[in-house]
Amino acid sequence: MRSVEIECRRFIAAEPSQAFALSLDPEAFPAWFRGKGLVPAVVRVTRLEDGPLRAGSRRRVESSDGNSVEETVLELDPPRRHRYRIAGFAPPFGWLVACAEADWHWTPRAEGVVVCWRYRYHPRGWLVRPIIGFIARRDFAAAMQACLDALAASAVEPRRTAPQSSRKV
Repeated sequence: MRSVEIECRRFIAAEPSQAFALSLDPEAFPAWFRGKGLVPAVVRVTRLEDGPLRAGSRRRVESSDGNSVEETVLELDPPRRHRYRIAGFAPPFGWLVACAEADWHWTPRAEGVVVCWRYRYHPRGWLVRPIIGFIARRDFAAAMQACLDALAASAVEPRRTAPQSSRKV
């Protein structure tokens, strides 16, 4: 079964290590990923183990629609790559998608870094592939790009744009 893939890119005027660290910040990420259309916002990211983030680490990501998914880190190569698998989608999306994989790449450039964020959805069947493609290209890609834009703004002016969170993570 062919997967559905989308990709967004953004130049960030920051050191690769700074942009990499910001993207993994569980308290800041919900302020950046606000959702779009059928894609809910992220409201909380919780690490499920103690210690440094590494391959095999898990996170719970809670959404504004009351659902949550579990992410498992597949690869972590600071400040170049962060790849993870997402599972546990709730119905009705869970009826359509078995799992997804996300892959972030940071490429150093003069005065900053280019961040490339790819998503690959694994549909449960060929009949639902066009539905997943429509949602991914129309709503999820827009939410991803807005998230990267917000991350870039925080990297440039972290004191003014970093979210203030009263939630415990």
